[in-house]
Amino acid sequence: MARFELPRGTRDFLPAEMVVRNHVESVIRSTVEQYGFQQIQTPVFEQYELLAARSGEEIRESLFTFASDAGRYALRPEMTSPVCRLLSNDELSNLSSPYKLYYFGPCFRYCRPQEGRYREFYQAGVELMGTSDPLSDAEVIAMPVKILQKLEVPDCQLLIGDVGVFRQLLEED
Repeated sequence: MARFELPRGTRDFLPAEMVVRNHVESVIRSTVEQYGFQQIQTPVFEQYELLAARSGEEIRESLFTFASDAGRYALRPEMTSPVCRLLSNDELSNLSSPYKLYYFGPCFRYCRPQEGRYREFYQAGVELMGTSDPLSDAEVIAMPVKILQKLEVPDCQLLIGDVGVFRQLLEED
């Protein structure tokens, strides 16, 4: 019988690992839903132009792309761009603002596989759009803290970054 190798940069999750993974997903899901977030799911691939427009050079160079009769596509390298597409196409108009969305899904980046870095990875995240209220930022910061507490992750540290801070610093020079 022929043997086939696992594609480079990917991994299998066997039953014992899926028990842990499903538990983590369940804790994330229940926590973010307590904060009023609603789940969405977007396609695994999008138009190349959308992903290229929303990504930096490093991400654009790592896209898995393909062509079809309808144009050029890429496997999603992250989940925010598809959510932005939903918002810009007014597909969230039936929801009340601010939009509180969460998702789980596979993402793909063509990179040199190394310890802890894969070409296929699973992303969970939230998007809170349509408000500039600082309490919303506090809510988004509190959720992962609560999730890590529920999962009893010891000695964790939350690091917060905001590209807007860096942009403002660059403009002041």
